[in-house]
Amino acid sequence: MVLKKEIKEDLLTWWDAILKNNGARAQLKRCATPAEVALTSETFKVRRIIPSWVSVEAIATITGLLSHVKKEGLRESASFGEQLATKKNNREVFSEMRFRQLLKSKTWDELYTHLRRAIIILNGKVHPSALVEVIVRWDHEMRSGFQSEPGKSLAFVLSNDYYLAHTK
Repeated sequence: MVLKKEIKEDLLTWWDAILKNNGARAQLKRCATPAEVALTSETFKVRRIIPSWVSVEAIATITGLLSHVKKEGLRESASFGEQLATKKNNREVFSEMRFRQLLKSKTWDELYTHLRRAIIILNGKVHPSALVEVIVRWDHEMRSGFQSEPGKSLAFVLSNDYYLAHTK
């Protein structure tokens, strides 16, 4: 489920290049679904980087969502769940209601919409590797019909990070 360090580095190199290519980045940002992203040339570049056991839907989701992540995201050291619990004016920037909607995502379109909203709300300051890990893990759990014991699912891990950061 976890991507190797070399793959993450290659993905970050691609992401850095897309940040500098305004035309390609704008094209990706206009895509509303993974199906739309899947038809772009950038998806095929990312597909060459990511292992074949990762679905095309996940690759398209990664490609499209990373176009919304800003360079400042590299400074983030918190997990994705902790980043969602970031507070501004004594309130979480990503509300608990939105967080629960994200956890209930059942389709790629729903996940894409909720994650894109989260990235936008966080002003693009999301660590790219943390985002990719969430997508790859969601892909694995959905395709395998993963039913884990409490405490091991992606939803639990995100909830644990979100609510622990929420109570700080």
